[in-house]
Amino acid sequence: MNKKHSSRSLIVQFAWAFMLMSIIPLIMAVALVFIVDAPTIDARIQQARIAIFWMFISSIAGYFVIRKAVITLSGFTKHVKDVVGGDTSGTTLLNEDNEIGELARYFDSITKKLEVKIKELESSKKIIQNIFHKIGEAATSVRGIDSLLELILQSISSAAGSKGGFIMLADEDSASLKVSVIYSEDAKPPRLAPVKIGNGILGRVAKHGKPVKIFGSELSTEGLNFRSLLCVPLGYKDKMIGIIALFDKKSADSFLDDDLNLFKDVASQTAVAISNYQLNMDVEKAYLDTVRALAMAVEAKDPYSGGHLDRVAKYCMDIGRKIGLKEQGLKILHDGAYLHDLGKIGIRDDVLKKTSRLTDEEYEEMKKHAVIGETIMKPVKSLSKLCSVVRSHQERWDGSGYPDGLKAEDIPLHARILAVADVYDALITERPYKKAMTKEAAAEELKKLAGVKFDKRIVEAFLETL
Repeated sequence: MNKKHSSRSLIVQFAWAFMLMSIIPLIMAVALVFIVDAPTIDARIQQARIAIFWMFISSIAGYFVIRKAVITLSGFTKHVKDVVGGDTSGTTLLNEDNEIGELARYFDSITKKLEVKIKELESSKKIIQNIFHKIGEAATSVRGIDSLLELILQSISSAAGSKGGFIMLADEDSASLKVSVIYSEDAKPPRLAPVKIGNGILGRVAKHGKPVKIFGSELSTEGLNFRSLLCVPLGYKDKMIGIIALFDKKSADSFLDDDLNLFKDVASQTAVAISNYQLNMDVEKAYLDTVRALAMAVEAKDPYSGGHLDRVAKYCMDIGRKIGLKEQGLKILHDGAYLHDLGKIGIRDDVLKKTSRLTDEEYEEMKKHAVIGETIMKPVKSLSKLCSVVRSHQERWDGSGYPDGLKAEDIPLHARILAVADVYDALITERPYKKAMTKEAAAEELKKLAGVKFDKRIVEAFLETL
């Protein structure tokens, strides 16, 4: 109802109150005239009674009109306090047909919208926390950056309600963006060719560092087979890393501003993760190259051990396949075989190159090579799984080995395999202090030591591969 014509309008109520209260002095003035003109005392008293009666009626009417308006205002104040206190159940004022009722309805509408926004913010906060929690878990796993990026795309796609997303990283050599990871709900993910930085939608986002929201025909003209696209640059410390994008919003034609705000937060964290990973990979690669060079240097020190690492690695792989190790386990065996004598770089040359049998003191020094090798490898995260192999490859089934005197199943499996392969190669290789055994004699020696010095199952598996 139009408030200008409503009988319940506060303006009308206050107008009536003013009129009623204004009547009082008029009644008094008229009464005085009649009282003065009255011929008798009784007539004057009667006129005074009539005047007082109407003044009383006018005052009471004005009081109730003003009281109603004041109650409405007081009710609105209480309603506001209740809403601020968290109680939004009050609906009495919403039915008022006046300015306060209209104001209450506006206020109620704003409150409901704020509640929706607060819930959306809380939901977004939980989503971001969940994403960052998953990112933290993935970042500490050994599965690598690709698994981390796929997890990010899967999480943010779910949060934004899109069908999928992709990450393209900058390749400095070709000055182009190349796909790193694609996540899609569909069985067949979209195919994306490399894009020159600065060309097309994706290339311009990378070059200029500005996010875009696009839907419709513009995507098809760019050769992108999507209904809608949200693309954000990945950058860290003034370095352009690449782009991250979501495609095909499921609940609308285009992505929303809220999607963009959420996506930019995730993109900034993703850029930091990628940058740190790339930096760590560069450092780790340099360290790993150094470690491998040291391992080759150790072998080069001893003219009698030429080819030892290659042969031991082959034997280890043969055993690993025979007992059914998976790809990851085989890789650990292969790398462990090449690095197992790394610690000998820390052994004195006069001990390492001695052509006669070692004294007890020299032998104790030689035994340190397992621990030295582990110490060199520890700083390299990608070599962490090899540390136990290098440290324990001289342990023996009966506990007579070193450095920890481990027995039986307490010795890591990969170290037990390496021990058999290492000893077999030593038996068939000539040394200044001994002649080389034949392969048959070496096999017989291993049979004697199976279940005593070596894991019988590993020995049997190895002999079957010869």
